[in-house]
Amino acid sequence: MEKILNIAESAPDLSAYIHNLQAERGASASYIGANGSSALKNQLDDSHRRTNESQKAFQTQLTNLIAHADNDRFISKLDKVQTTARELEKYRSSVINIELSAKEMASYYSRTIASLIDLIAEMPHQSKDGGISNEITALIALLQAKENAGIERAIGTASFTSGSFDTDQYRQISSLISKQQSYFWIFQNYASDKQNSRYNDLLANPVSQRLSDMRDVIAQYPDTFDLRGISGQEFFDVTSSRINILREIEIKAEDSLIEDITHIRDDAYNIELVFLISTILLLTFAIGLGTIIVIGISRSLANLVEIVVDQDAQVKIDPSRKDEIGILSNALVAFTEEAKKSALIATENLRIKSALDNCKANVMVADNDFDIIYMNDAVLDMMRAGEADIRKD
Repeated sequence: MEKILNIAESAPDLSAYIHNLQAERGASASYIGANGSSALKNQLDDSHRRTNESQKAFQTQLTNLIAHADNDRFISKLDKVQTTARELEKYRSSVINIELSAKEMASYYSRTIASLIDLIAEMPHQSKDGGISNEITALIALLQAKENAGIERAIGTASFTSGSFDTDQYRQISSLISKQQSYFWIFQNYASDKQNSRYNDLLANPVSQRLSDMRDVIAQYPDTFDLRGISGQEFFDVTSSRINILREIEIKAEDSLIEDITHIRDDAYNIELVFLISTILLLTFAIGLGTIIVIGISRSLANLVEIVVDQDAQVKIDPSRKDEIGILSNALVAFTEEAKKSALIATENLRIKSALDNCKANVMVADNDFDIIYMNDAVLDMMRAGEADIRKD
């Protein structure tokens, strides 16, 4: 989303530069059509000034796009823009000196503008959101429609200024009008309701009706050869007013697109942030729970060790525990109890043995197999005293 936002944020400056190039193309067409009239030189100079004013922001955005370009297709588009932009002053000089025809001049400006629109057209390749893709499609269609309107202005202005339309100019105007209708159809189908409302306001504007009347004059020209007194300047002014309205719609569309992309990016960031925080909390809980379990096990094991080391230790054992620690604890307690009982029996036996050892009477104990397993000291003394007699026998 960052890539598409980067291009979207550059679109306002790019489209402003495009708009001024379109106006400069129209002013150049008027100037060439009037054969370098001094009356139109100020208009041409003014268009150069406006283009130059927008050029700095355009160059800044171009540098930014170059710095973030990461695929060959987009890099190629940027190279094309740089190449055509470097030729601007050369073509301006040729226009001022009337060294180009209106068609040659328009070809350069149209090629330059097309390369700029192509940069903005990179956005659909970066978008995976359906709503954003629709907005981008609508914006690109609007840019293309406006560009064709600009070419119509340039050709129409030159033709009205010269007082006639040749076959090629007539066909171009007809084609440009058809292209605009196609692009506006795309715009209407993909644009938001608010953007369509602005476009409908344009259709209802008197400027649109006046342009429609002028187009009718052009359409009838092959039959009438009559331009009905329409001057190149009038056609330029009417088409410029319409293009300026399209520019306002374009600005609103760009602002809306940037806002929506930013909103989606922020939502995605918030989701990632919530996921990250949730993960941290779960890890913290797991670590805490693990620590509690380890401490519990350690304490239980410590108690068991204390029982083993000191059988008289006062250690509380929970007999109700059913886990491994509980089983081990109960087994160890049982073992300890048995050990205590065995110790008591051993102590008692030791006392009996001590008493028998010191008894004056002869005491001897045999097992079930009649094997002697114990003799007290009295028996041993008797045996030692009678050892010689026993050997004789």
